[in-house]
Amino acid sequence: MSRIRVALADDQTLVRAGFRVLVNGEDDMEVVGEAADGAAAVELVRSTRADVVLMDIRMPGMDGLEATRRIADDDDLVGVRVLILTTFDLDEYVFEALRAGAAPMSIKPYSRRLPARRATTVQPRKGSGWVYLPFRVLVSAAGVLLFNQAVFAGQFLSGTFGALHTHRENATIAGIVVLGAALAAVLIRWPGRGPIWPIFACLGLFGLVALQIVLGFARVLTVHVPLGVSIIVLAVLLVIWAWRPHRVPAGPTAEHATVDTVAAATQGRS
Repeated sequence: MSRIRVALADDQTLVRAGFRVLVNGEDDMEVVGEAADGAAAVELVRSTRADVVLMDIRMPGMDGLEATRRIADDDDLVGVRVLILTTFDLDEYVFEALRAGAAPMSIKPYSRRLPARRATTVQPRKGSGWVYLPFRVLVSAAGVLLFNQAVFAGQFLSGTFGALHTHRENATIAGIVVLGAALAAVLIRWPGRGPIWPIFACLGLFGLVALQIVLGFARVLTVHVPLGVSIIVLAVLLVIWAWRPHRVPAGPTAEHATVDTVAAATQGRS
């Protein structure tokens, strides 16, 4: 059986040296080259035809994510598996690495054993796309209600005085719906493991709506009107983001299987 050919890409010499010792200590693996940045890593893979690349994310010049994209998009490098190694345990990096074409991700240092052989597999969570649905519905409803605020305000200014009462009631309902959207955003974070910022964005929007209500009752129109415009713009941006396609990766549950990552990544190779 042929040995698994491993390329190392990390800007720290000591880290590469450590991985080299660990990889070469395995009977079925060998290091075929090292690179200190993303551009060098791409050229290294092309010249050595490595089976697996242990790729750091943060490197000078071209980072590991861009290098991963170039390797994944190169028709001559089909079959090469990139394992992202990083100290940054952030969902955004996981999402971006998967989109770039990376295989499972390992946080370094992972354990006393070879991190590449004891990594945590990141797989999409099947059937969890529903977590975005409540957020999409509520944030869309909030967007419509907040836009109606401007419509009712315009009717009032044009002489329909009954619209003022509707304007105030609608603002209260909009605030409640925005708060509901913040709660729905929790589902995106858990169990969907999506970004956390929509929670704070909705809470911030709720705070602005509450402030606008107070300013309206106080008749501070010089601030009330431009604040209303800003609220509508923020709501529209949230709606646009909510309805974009989203990949929902799994969280730290039983669906995360600790595996021999390098061996699994190279299964079926010639």
